[in-house]
Amino acid sequence: MTSLANPLPVDEKTLFHLASVTKTFTATALMRLAAEGRVDLHAPVRRYEYRLDLAPGQAEFAERIGGVCRSVWNTALEQRRTYRRREAWIGYHEQARQLAEAKGEFAWLAEVPGHCLQQTLIDLDQACGLHGT
Repeated sequence: MTSLANPLPVDEKTLFHLASVTKTFTATALMRLAAEGRVDLHAPVRRYEYRLDLAPGQAEFAERIGGVCRSVWNTALEQRRTYRRREAWIGYHEQARQLAEAKGEFAWLAEVPGHCLQQTLIDLDQACGLHGT
């Protein structure tokens, strides 16, 4: 089915957002290459060279996503540091809530897929847990 909210059957014409299937697609492709003997799953990943050629519009969108994620990371890190100086604490859940509100106020945040911004906050939370703020 397509989703719980829209339970239509999946067929060859069903469209999915790329992000919802990339891990499955990549894992399937990798396992097929391993079955063909073209990839050693136990070898260091550096053994394999890869190149991603993006069309100009794709490159521009990727750069925009990267720039917005960098801004979210830097802002969220500075917010955590400000809280720490005040001997307070803020974590992923509160920052994600605030980010959702900010997307309603700032169009440039809303232009980037939400899962990219959420992952940025998750990565920051993990980095802060390991290394502090």
